[in-house]
Amino acid sequence: MWSKIRTEDGQEGYVPSSYIMVLEEELTSLPWLKQPVETEQQAAEWKPYKSAYSKENPEEKVKAKYFCDVCQKDFNGPQPYSAHMNSKAHKEEVALLED
Repeated sequence: MWSKIRTEDGQEGYVPSSYIMVLEEELTSLPWLKQPVETEQQAAEWKPYKSAYSKENPEEKVKAKYFCDVCQKDFNGPQPYSAHMNSKAHKEEVALLED
Protein backbone atom coordinates (compact mmCIF):
# COMPACT_ATOMS: atom_id res chain seq x y z
CA MET A 1 0.00 0.00 0.00
CA TRP A 2 1.26 3.44 -0.94
CA SER A 3 0.54 6.79 0.69
CA LYS A 4 0.73 10.25 -0.81
CA ILE A 5 2.84 12.61 1.30
CA ARG A 6 3.89 16.26 1.18
CA THR A 7 7.17 17.62 2.51
CA GLU A 8 7.50 20.87 4.41
CA ASP A 9 8.69 22.66 1.25
CA GLY A 10 5.58 21.54 -0.70
CA GLN A 11 6.92 18.61 -2.74
CA GLU A 12 4.46 15.71 -3.11
CA GLY A 13 5.07 12.05 -3.82
CA TYR A 14 4.15 8.46 -2.96
CA VAL A 15 5.98 6.26 -0.46
CA PRO A 16 5.33 2.75 0.88
CA SER A 17 2.99 2.98 3.89
CA SER A 18 5.28 0.71 5.88
CA TYR A 19 7.96 3.46 5.73
CA ILE A 20 5.72 6.06 7.34
CA MET A 21 5.56 6.67 11.08
CA VAL A 22 2.66 8.73 12.40
CA LEU A 23 3.79 11.21 15.03
CA GLU A 24 1.28 11.67 17.84
CA GLU A 25 0.83 15.39 18.05
CA GLU A 26 -1.86 16.97 20.19
CA LEU A 27 -3.65 19.79 18.42
CA THR A 28 -4.36 22.85 20.48
CA SER A 29 -6.47 24.53 17.79
CA LEU A 30 -8.09 23.70 14.49
CA PRO A 31 -5.72 25.16 11.88
CA TRP A 32 -8.33 25.18 9.09
CA LEU A 33 -10.69 27.43 11.07
CA LYS A 34 -10.27 31.17 11.17
CA GLN A 35 -9.54 32.81 14.48
CA PRO A 36 -12.74 33.87 16.26
CA VAL A 37 -13.73 37.48 15.76
CA GLU A 38 -15.83 39.18 18.40
CA THR A 39 -18.89 40.95 17.08
CA GLU A 40 -21.24 43.23 18.90
CA GLN A 41 -24.65 41.71 19.53
CA GLN A 42 -27.60 43.74 18.37
CA ALA A 43 -30.46 44.44 20.71
CA ALA A 44 -33.42 42.10 20.18
CA GLU A 45 -36.85 43.56 19.66
CA TRP A 46 -39.58 42.07 21.86
CA LYS A 47 -42.80 41.22 20.08
CA PRO A 48 -45.95 39.98 21.83
CA TYR A 49 -47.24 36.53 20.94
CA LYS A 50 -49.87 36.44 18.21
CA SER A 51 -51.69 33.19 17.58
CA ALA A 52 -52.00 31.97 14.02
CA TYR A 53 -55.47 30.63 14.84
CA SER A 54 -57.12 33.96 15.51
CA LYS A 55 -57.47 36.94 13.17
CA GLU A 56 -58.88 39.51 15.58
CA ASN A 57 -57.58 40.35 19.05
CA PRO A 58 -55.56 37.16 19.58
CA GLU A 59 -54.65 37.60 23.22
CA GLU A 60 -58.21 37.84 24.52
CA LYS A 61 -59.90 35.48 22.08
CA VAL A 62 -57.39 32.63 22.38
CA LYS A 63 -57.43 32.72 26.17
CA ALA A 64 -61.20 32.52 26.23
CA LYS A 65 -61.44 29.86 23.52
CA TYR A 66 -58.64 27.51 24.63
CA PHE A 67 -58.91 27.53 28.42
CA CYS A 68 -59.52 24.44 30.55
CA ASP A 69 -61.79 25.39 33.47
CA VAL A 70 -61.12 22.09 35.26
CA CYS A 71 -57.32 22.37 35.25
CA GLN A 72 -57.15 26.19 35.05
CA LYS A 73 -54.74 26.14 32.09
CA ASP A 74 -54.45 28.35 28.98
CA PHE A 75 -53.58 26.87 25.58
CA ASN A 76 -52.48 28.71 22.46
CA GLY A 77 -54.46 26.76 19.89
CA PRO A 78 -56.82 23.92 19.11
CA GLN A 79 -54.18 21.18 18.88
CA PRO A 80 -52.60 21.74 22.35
CA TYR A 81 -56.10 22.18 23.80
CA SER A 82 -57.34 18.94 22.21
CA ALA A 83 -54.25 17.04 23.38
CA HIS A 84 -54.83 18.29 26.92
CA MET A 85 -58.52 17.36 26.90
CA ASN A 86 -57.56 13.78 25.92
CA SER A 87 -54.67 13.56 28.40
CA LYS A 88 -54.59 11.30 31.43
CA ALA A 89 -53.94 14.24 33.78
CA HIS A 90 -57.08 16.06 32.61
CA LYS A 91 -59.22 12.94 32.88
CA GLU A 92 -57.98 12.34 36.44
CA GLU A 93 -58.93 15.93 37.39
CA VAL A 94 -62.40 15.44 35.92
CA ALA A 95 -62.78 12.15 37.85
CA LEU A 96 -61.82 13.89 41.11
CA LEU A 97 -64.49 16.58 40.55
CA GLU A 98 -67.17 13.96 39.87
CA ASP A 99 -66.49 12.12 43.14
